[in-house]
Amino acid sequence: MILPVMLKTASAGTEMADITDSHILGGNMNLQSHIETLKQRHASLDMRITEEDHRPRPDDEQIVRMKLEKLRLKDQMERLRTQSA
Repeated sequence: MILPVMLKTASAGTEMADITDSHILGGNMNLQSHIETLKQRHASLDMRITEEDHRPRPDDEQIVRMKLEKLRLKDQMERLRTQSA
């Protein structure tokens, strides 16, 4: 299975990368720690959405992108949880 992962880049943006289950389950990162990392990113996006929404002139397009990413993370967490069960 290939899982999409958001990576921070030097240009202060994010980019998509795909990693396989062997990358997640191999080495130091097991399935549960990967789910925890996704939870943290989900919570971080939630805070960023709230902050953007409370600005005097929020960037609606940015909010939509962050909400879509948040949903994608939630779906990925659910897939990983059901896979491990």
